[in-house]
Amino acid sequence: MGHLNSAKHRASHGGYKQKPSRQAVVALLNLYAGVSKLPEVITPRKLNPGVQLKLFMVAIAIGISPFSNSQTYKTVGDLFTAKIPSTFVCDKLDSSPDYSRYQSSSKGIKMIEFNSLNISRFESSDAQHLYNQAVKSSSLKISYKIQKSNWFIISGTKENGNIVYWKRVVGDNFISDLYIEYNSSNKNIIEPYIGEISRSFTSL
Repeated sequence: MGHLNSAKHRASHGGYKQKPSRQAVVALLNLYAGVSKLPEVITPRKLNPGVQLKLFMVAIAIGISPFSNSQTYKTVGDLFTAKIPSTFVCDKLDSSPDYSRYQSSSKGIKMIEFNSLNISRFESSDAQHLYNQAVKSSSLKISYKIQKSNWFIISGTKENGNIVYWKRVVGDNFISDLYIEYNSSNKNIIEPYIGEISRSFTSL
């Protein structure tokens, strides 16, 4: 890193010659604040879809909704439970004592799938092990992943550009998956609600 008074060190830290005064620091912060408020046409920013998606998923995972909406929700499921917007349609595609599969759509666009399978059908019921396997075998360009207690989330993009959000929950008797897939043209239909859907998703 170089000696504190070396030319290299000064150059890498703005070329200061001595410790800046408090007034100088405040003035510099005010300058940065002023620049950050300039119109976009003057200071355009390059958008990074991967970073944006990661920040979006982080917000959801820690319980912060990036959107504000007054949507009401309804509870669906049998071997799992989840809340989906009341305007969404949810159809049961298959069901048995050991398995169930549901699909949900909005405005005729299918974007959400729920699956539950008896825990005895899996080689392991350890969430950490299942998470490691999922990450290793994923074909997604992963933007965000997290594993906590009995669940994990993996999100990213497919080769066709579609955005995928996958949450798996290990219950007492079943392992259930919430799988959401959509393209950028439909993001306004689903993204405001992913946080609530994900937080409410549980497995029996």
